[in-house]
Amino acid sequence: MSLDLQVVAKNWRLITSGVLALMVVKALCIYGVARLAKSGHGDALDRAVLMAQGGEFAFVLFAEALKLRVISPEVNANMTAIVVLSMALTPVTLLLHKRFARVQTIPMEGVEAAHNLHCNVLIIGFGRVGQIACQAPLAQGAKISIIDLNPEVIRAVTPYGFKVYYGDGARHEILHAAGAHTPAPSLFVWMIKKPRHALSKVRGTTARR
Repeated sequence: MSLDLQVVAKNWRLITSGVLALMVVKALCIYGVARLAKSGHGDALDRAVLMAQGGEFAFVLFAEALKLRVISPEVNANMTAIVVLSMALTPVTLLLHKRFARVQTIPMEGVEAAHNLHCNVLIIGFGRVGQIACQAPLAQGAKISIIDLNPEVIRAVTPYGFKVYYGDGARHEILHAAGAHTPAPSLFVWMIKKPRHALSKVRGTTARR
C-alpha cells in the first residue's frame, strides 16, 4: 500500500469526490445502525465521525483484485489514494466535530443532588461493583449515602429501592454534602480507577471536618 502523489495530482477531482462520498456514506450508515441499536443522537454521531474512514482491509482487496486483473493499476492507485486520504482526514474531522458539536445537556429528571447527608458508610460510584459492595454494610444495618455522576445509573437503580444522589466524588464540596463532613462515616467505598487519588481525596476531606 502506497500513496502515489502523481496519481492524486492527476485525478484530484475524482479522488476528492471519492473521499467525500466514502466518508459521508459510511458515516450515514454507521449513524443509522447506531440509532437502530437505540443509541442517542450524540453517541451515534460520535461513532459516525470516528469510523467514517476507509479500513486497512481495503488494501488487501485492492491488491487481490489487481492481481486477478479485475481492476487496472490506475483504478487501484485511485482507490488506494481515496482510502489513505480518508484515514488522514479522520483526526481533522474529529477535531472539528469536538469543536463545533453542540454540547448535550444531561437530563436531570428524577435526580437529586447530595445535600447535608449523614451516614456511616459513603459510597462514591454505584455501578455493578458499588452495588455489590453496599450489600455487606446494609446487612449490618449501616446508614449509607450513595453518590454517582451518571444520572442514568441513578434512575436505573431507583426502582430497586436505592436512593442515589447526583454528585462528583472527586470534588471536596460534594463529599462534604454527601456526609463526609460529619464524624460519622467510618467507611468510604470509592469506585474509581485511581485508588491513590481517591485516598488523597478522603484524607483531604476528613481533614476538613
